[in-house]
Amino acid sequence: MADVADLLAGPSSTWALDAARSTVGFRSPSFWGLLKVKGTFTKVEGASQATAPDLVGGHLRIDAASVSTGIGKRDDHLRSADFFDVEKYPTIGITVDKAVVTGPDTLDLKATIIIKGIEQRVDLPATVTVLDGGATAVFVKQS
Repeated sequence: MADVADLLAGPSSTWALDAARSTVGFRSPSFWGLLKVKGTFTKVEGASQATAPDLVGGHLRIDAASVSTGIGKRDDHLRSADFFDVEKYPTIGITVDKAVVTGPDTLDLKATIIIKGIEQRVDLPATVTVLDGGATAVFVKQS
């Protein structure tokens, strides 16, 4: 099985997100920090390209209105101007402009997240798994 460095060292590669096999989820403290709020976004699109080991780029576009926590009233509130303001900002964007290999199956993604028009630079630690048929799974956990 190839490790992350092998995947990025090969010839130029392009990957498209398979939305049917992908999940974009979140976990956040709720009011007073007593309970965790977990949810997913059900409509996502993305792609990435590696042209050299240190030249990796990609994007993820998330339909903010597709947020789902399993509680309709909470989801409606998250879609409101109090949170995602989906009427004014329908898309959450993540743009990756670099990937630094940190281990055989890990890397650090240097990215920009845009929510409600506000850009924030972030480092996203990721674990990469090569699946059957050459597909790649990337798990990002942000604390």
